[in-house]
Amino acid sequence: MIIFFLCLQLITGDFDGDGHPETLRRQVLPNGLLALIPDKPGLDTFFVERSLQARGFLYLRNEGDLNGDGAHEFSFVPDAADFSNVNTCFIISLKNGKWTVGAAFDVLETELKIPLVNKERNGRISIWRYDPAAGEMELQTLTPSLWKQ
Repeated sequence: MIIFFLCLQLITGDFDGDGHPETLRRQVLPNGLLALIPDKPGLDTFFVERSLQARGFLYLRNEGDLNGDGAHEFSFVPDAADFSNVNTCFIISLKNGKWTVGAAFDVLETELKIPLVNKERNGRISIWRYDPAAGEMELQTLTPSLWKQ
């Protein structure tokens, strides 16, 4: 007997800021493109850039409202079909009906910290970021130059 396991990757949150939760479900499209499909009609589908060669997600998390606009952001690290242990974590926001990258920073796949992104009580955002000079993940505060308002 052959048993197949299907691992669904999804996140739920108020991504459009209307006070009602939406669910984004992982789907690999027939053309091989990775997408997060919303359960809410009219909400933009999020497509992972083809250049990232994403097969899935190593990390996918609702981060809550990081930037104070009333809508939740999510972060993800793609499971890239490459031979590198260094990858990128993206923080994604819905702006004017379109998904946009709010911040991006390097992470070490073999040492992913959970959570990678955290909103502190003082409103600052801390991230676990790969520091190539040190060769390890370090806890840092997200600088304004990394966060696009």
